[in-house]
Amino acid sequence: MSLRRRFLVTWLLLVGACAPGRRAETALERIERSPERLIAEVARVRGLPNRRPVVIRFHDDAEFARWIGAPTQGGALLPPVAADPPWPAHLLGGAARSGREVTQTDLLREQVTAIYVPATHSIHVRRPQVSTPESERITVWALVHEIGHALQSEHFKLPDLRQIDGWDSRLAALALIEGDAMLTLLGYIAEQERIPLRRAVVQVQGSILSGDFEHAVRMSGTSRALMQAPPLTRASLLFPYAQGMTFVGAAHRAGGFALVNRLYQAVPTTTEQVLHPEKYAAGELAVEVRVPTAPTGYRTLASGSFGELGVRAILAPCLARPVAYSAAAGWGGDAYAQVTAPDGQPALLWSTVWDHASDALEFDQTLQSAAGCLLGVGAEVPVRVARAERRVVVLVGLTAAEREASAARLLSVPVVVRARRPPLPEVGLQPVPVPVRPGRVVVANGLYTDGRLGLQARIPKGFLARAKGDVLVMVRPGARASTASIMLSDRIVTAAAREQLFRDFVVGLAGSFSVEVTPEVLSTRVVPTVLGVGVARDWSLPEVGAQVRLTIVPICGDTGAAAFALLWHGEAARHTLENWFSRLRRSAAQPPVCAFLNP
Repeated sequence: MSLRRRFLVTWLLLVGACAPGRRAETALERIERSPERLIAEVARVRGLPNRRPVVIRFHDDAEFARWIGAPTQGGALLPPVAADPPWPAHLLGGAARSGREVTQTDLLREQVTAIYVPATHSIHVRRPQVSTPESERITVWALVHEIGHALQSEHFKLPDLRQIDGWDSRLAALALIEGDAMLTLLGYIAEQERIPLRRAVVQVQGSILSGDFEHAVRMSGTSRALMQAPPLTRASLLFPYAQGMTFVGAAHRAGGFALVNRLYQAVPTTTEQVLHPEKYAAGELAVEVRVPTAPTGYRTLASGSFGELGVRAILAPCLARPVAYSAAAGWGGDAYAQVTAPDGQPALLWSTVWDHASDALEFDQTLQSAAGCLLGVGAEVPVRVARAERRVVVLVGLTAAEREASAARLLSVPVVVRARRPPLPEVGLQPVPVPVRPGRVVVANGLYTDGRLGLQARIPKGFLARAKGDVLVMVRPGARASTASIMLSDRIVTAAAREQLFRDFVVGLAGSFSVEVTPEVLSTRVVPTVLGVGVARDWSLPEVGAQVRLTIVPICGDTGAAAFALLWHGEAARHTLENWFSRLRRSAAQPPVCAFLNP
């Protein structure tokens, strides 16, 4: 139902989702021969049975370019940019900086990897020009995303974007469609990587809020046309995927995919609702603002509404991100008219309404604080910003008398608030939280303090201890050194996953000695620990006369595990390490890292 854009790959990599290279290298060939398995897997992740066979066709680069450029694409959705009226960016100085016009052809050539065509219920995929593990991963992820769209079309009445009036409302509806497909893709990757989907959503949200996502897209070098586009154009292209995913993610956190399904019965109508899921759940609608009337003799070229997203995009080039986002957050409604004077000079009339008078004041002051950048249209084009209660108007161009008359007229219009209509009255959606950073491991004054696991213990006599990254490492030097370490796994713990951790540990252990060793299993048993019940496995290392034990303890509802490794030579060393292990004490009721592992 939509385009698959390459910049999303960079975003997904921010959560650490990266399949092993060998597996990814052969996956595309297997899928092309028999796509049914992937379709079934995606359908299971999304919880929507595949009711109709989905046709998947692969094309080489030249063939795909010809196909995607054909006029008979069967109703496939294209980026909303081409259908939108021209933005008055040249009248909003900062919003036009470092930007150039982006054509439909530019975007198609750069961004499209796969596309779902509703009319034929088919997905068309571009094979990578150069087959590498990364390029194949990109293609598989693109295909998963489009399978998500195919499942949507089978189960839901999707909004017809061509029938939705207004850029802001169109983007809000598109954000539901694309956000759902992105959450499906994220769920697919999270399952393969054994991380909770909730955590993946929170981590992606953090990358969006911090700006890491857009920075990573820019640095990837794969989306140059997109990143060179004017801020308003770029925002319209990134928004449905990024903020759409966090909007749908908020619903998933509240009620799983079953609640996501219900969103299609009440599609969001403003980008404000998408940016603030709690406003969507409360049924907060935009205040109706009439398009400003041009003065006598002026001709209206374009009109519309910026919405909260547009206000963000206008402010962001000139202000720190938190300041811009805060100033836009109280948006209640707006309308603009781009006009020309009888002599051809451009002008802009922009009328805004805010949720509270304090929000209007903040927006007014924000405009004034960076007027040279935000409204940097040149000294020859005058600007007037006026405020009254919840209204702020911006007038660019016009004569002095026309500016004053227009300001007075626009500010005097009564604010009529529309009655709220909660679409999910029994459900309270909350914004996806900012990800919590895990604590740190600190060794100081002979004391080990673990801010992740909430543990403390004195370092045993004769041992040297240090924090190596977020891993405690203790060593008693000597010809037959004994060691202890405490590590954290951020993967979901299952019986199979625990066995994989044991195998990985043995492989790493065997490679750490200067001589070849063959660990022999001595025992596996359930043991109590300070963090709960764990599974301990002992091996002997006859080649070096040592024994080793790894104890894996699931924590935080099995969304992660603490791993305690002990290696000793002789019974005295074993006794010392076991005694130290038994003396570990909690410094917190629950491991603080749980807020990160299971947000």
